[in-house]
Amino acid sequence: MPRNAPEVFHRGSSDWCSQFWDSRVADKGAGFISPAGAALSGGLPNVLAVQAMFLVSLRDEMRGRVNDVDINGAHHELADPDDNDLQAIWDALMVRLLTIPGDQTLFADVFPGKTLGFEHAAMAIAAFETEAYTFVDSPWDKYVGGDNQAFSAAEKRGALLFSGSAKYANYHSGPPLTDQEHHIIGVP
Repeated sequence: MPRNAPEVFHRGSSDWCSQFWDSRVADKGAGFISPAGAALSGGLPNVLAVQAMFLVSLRDEMRGRVNDVDINGAHHELADPDDNDLQAIWDALMVRLLTIPGDQTLFADVFPGKTLGFEHAAMAIAAFETEAYTFVDSPWDKYVGGDNQAFSAAEKRGALLFSGSAKYANYHSGPPLTDQEHHIIGVP
């Protein structure tokens, strides 16, 4: 299948309001829009956690096909639910995750007293991605935040050249360096 995967850097930042190339997951201020519509679990903190709910539901991404077998030749139960029954897919994934003793302990530590659903796994995935790939202490972040000493004179000239060009600054603005809009750029 073709891949048009976006970068993951800074996706855990509160500045991000959409995910995927078509923004099929987005924070509209009053709640998230997503392929699940009203079936989306509540309590998800950000678009990164919401998007983590979906890749696992796609056969070509992670679920596999009916009649697939696992590495040990056993029935692959994650392929059984109908493609349109997201809740059944998420429930099957959580059953699988909770058969792993180490995961049981980790989930219990992070979500004590909760009835666990796949939204908890999605939050854990989002937390990992945020911790691993969100950098908010770069010289750029400091400079945008008002620290004029964060850049050398040459870096300041480069920043002015970049931000002074409508070709770049209109689309690559603010701390996340994007306007988060969709632009036709001639790449299929």
